[in-house]
Amino acid sequence: MSGFTAPQNLTGDIYTTVTWFNNGYFFSQPCPSKEVFEENAQVYFEYFKDNYDGRFGVTSIKAMGVDTDETWYYITQKSELSDYFSDNPSARYTLYYVTDNTLDEDGNIVANSVYMFDVRYEFDTTANGYLLKIIVESADKSRNGAYTYHYVMR
Repeated sequence: MSGFTAPQNLTGDIYTTVTWFNNGYFFSQPCPSKEVFEENAQVYFEYFKDNYDGRFGVTSIKAMGVDTDETWYYITQKSELSDYFSDNPSARYTLYYVTDNTLDEDGNIVANSVYMFDVRYEFDTTANGYLLKIIVESADKSRNGAYTYHYVMR
């Protein structure tokens, strides 16, 4: 993620770890307002449009394994930041991006090539305020490792 910048206009202590789930990364810092969260989300959306055009998007289920713990997803690029928004369980923008668009023998994006990017605005009881959180993790398996996920760009 060359050129990826730190969030802007945040205050207070930064917390970060590279030992997050699924070989991931976690960042949080107090965020003074939802507007600052939205500004940062827009900056990151522009980053993905500039650097991963045609290789990021939202997911939707393509198929679920009947006798396996596997799920197949479509990744569909959307043009507006609002297409990536959810408020469950908090205000967040989530997208999936592809680092290697090579396909395997079944037509799926090769393993270890799809990552989830999540930027959130969440209330934290310890900090007694809202935090901007960024989570990046491999999207190949569930956090407990029990389920395997496969992807196709649409």
